[in-house]
Amino acid sequence: LIRDTKMTAELDEKLVESINHRDIDKIWLSVPEIIDWNRVVGFRYSMGKREPRVYDVRISDFLETFKDREITQADLMRRKIYCVDADDIPVLDRPAYYYLYAEVARNNEVCLLNNGKWYRVEPNYADTINQNFDSIQSYDKELPSYNDDSEGAYNSRVADAEQAHYVLMDKDLAHVSGAASAVEICDLYRNEKEFIHVKRYGGSSVLSHLFNQGLVSGELFRMNPQYRSIVNDKLPSDRKIADPAAPPSPGEYRVVYAIISESNGPLSVPFFSKISLKNCVARLEGMGLVVMLAKISVEEGRKILKTYAPAPRKI
Repeated sequence: LIRDTKMTAELDEKLVESINHRDIDKIWLSVPEIIDWNRVVGFRYSMGKREPRVYDVRISDFLETFKDREITQADLMRRKIYCVDADDIPVLDRPAYYYLYAEVARNNEVCLLNNGKWYRVEPNYADTINQNFDSIQSYDKELPSYNDDSEGAYNSRVADAEQAHYVLMDKDLAHVSGAASAVEICDLYRNEKEFIHVKRYGGSSVLSHLFNQGLVSGELFRMNPQYRSIVNDKLPSDRKIADPAAPPSPGEYRVVYAIISESNGPLSVPFFSKISLKNCVARLEGMGLVVMLAKISVEEGRKILKTYAPAPRKI
């Protein structure tokens, strides 16, 4: 963590300069906190009646709201981005600065802005983490694209449309003796012995929650016969575990992290999420589970969707 206020001011200045030059290849907007995606239906850059609600936050869309005016650091701290529900009531409203994820080169170091704080990363460590991320297996199947109002709606649609392949596990929690809280098994279980965990792209805390969800479920499935029995009870009769009392064989089951992402290129995640993922993958693979990373594409119509409040009726 960079605590030197002079250095953070210098980095903020570089960030604002890049934004005003529209040099935004390494600047993103992402939700800074874990939110209930089944409640949030979109985002607003202003709560003005004539301003639209958009499906997701994008740096390019946010910059358009400034027209041709130059942006200042004060603007980023003053202007809020709102996560809203179906009634346009804010579920989360924070200054745009906290939504920013950015990578800025400084001397021979990489500096990262994440959730309003700047961090300095030693170059060799950054290389190690990035190489580890690139080495994670890519999912060898294609998941249906996303064109839904929420993660929950996506999971339900996929399971309903392809009942021969998927079992809906979203919100179907497992209560294990001795556990501090109920455990999320996964979002979708695929017949090929795959626990698929689905999450919309977000900031480090959002994705780290996803990775840890898969880790907790995977560890329990490998180590706890009671948990395997609970999972087995939730599976259809034609997909039951042969012997829940016996631990799975190495390589028999997969944990699939599926991230809904608008990007046209290969999937990437914030640096701190890569660190979290590295640790989760190491532990899961150490127990004989296969870990894979999948990208769920977003349909073009969903990307550009904007919703406007209806015009007031004339009486």
